[in-house]
Amino acid sequence: METAFAALIGSNELRIDFTGSTRDSPYQLSFQTGYAWTPVNRDRNWYRPGIAGVTGQVNIEALRRRNFCRDVGDQQTCEPVVRGELAHELGQSIAYTANHEAGHLFGLVSGGPDGSGHSSDPRNYMFVNSLHAEYAPYLLDHRRTTKYRIRQGDNLSRIAQRIGFCPPLATWTTLYDFKGQDGRRNRDLLRSRDPNLIYPGEEIWIPDIPARLAYMRSLELCDKQFNSLQIATMRSFLASGRTVVEINP
Repeated sequence: METAFAALIGSNELRIDFTGSTRDSPYQLSFQTGYAWTPVNRDRNWYRPGIAGVTGQVNIEALRRRNFCRDVGDQQTCEPVVRGELAHELGQSIAYTANHEAGHLFGLVSGGPDGSGHSSDPRNYMFVNSLHAEYAPYLLDHRRTTKYRIRQGDNLSRIAQRIGFCPPLATWTTLYDFKGQDGRRNRDLLRSRDPNLIYPGEEIWIPDIPARLAYMRSLELCDKQFNSLQIATMRSFLASGRTVVEINP
C-alpha cells in the first residue's frame, strides 16, 4: 500500500497506520475472514464469490476460496484462482484488493466505464475483470472452451451438473446451447439433434478450466498502479476532508 500511495504519502497528504490504533480516522480499511456462502455462490466444491471487497473492506475468504472445477463434485478437480500454496499470489491479491478499496475510500467513486470509479485496464488498481474487453461469465465464455468426448452412461444433465451448469444459475439446456470457440453450439454437434439422445464418442464443447484460470490470473495478478488523474482525484478528496462512507470509531 505504501508503494501504491507513495505520491500522497511522500507529500504528507496521507499517512497509513497498519496497527489499527487510529480509531478516529474517517478512512478505515478492514480485512474480513468470513464470507456469506449461499447456493448462488457455492456449489459443492465450487466457490464463486461475487464480491472480493466493498468500500473499506477486503474479503480475504472470498479471494482465497474462489476456484474453478472440472467436476464440481470432486474436490481433486478444483483449483483456486489465487493459489494458496504460492504465498505471493494470495498476498498480491489481498494487497491489490486493499488498494482498490482504499481508492474508493479516497474518492474514486465516479467515472470510468461503469461510472463507479473503476477501470477496464488490468494494470490499474481500480480494475474490475468484468469490464475487460475479453471477459465473459463462466456460463458464456466461448473463447476458452475445450472438447469433451461423451462416454457410456452420460446424458446432458449429468455432464451439466459436473461442470457447474446447474440451478440456480443454469440447467442442462445451458450446456445444450453452449457455444464453442469455433462458434458452433452443442445442439449443432449432436448428430441426432435430440438432447435426449446422445452417443458415446460424440464431442461437445465445455469450459476449458486451465485456460480460464490462466486468463483470470493474467488479469488479476499483473503489476498495477494508479494513474495521474486518479492520484489527483484522491489528493483533492483528502484535502477536502470528504468521506464516502460513515465510519463509527
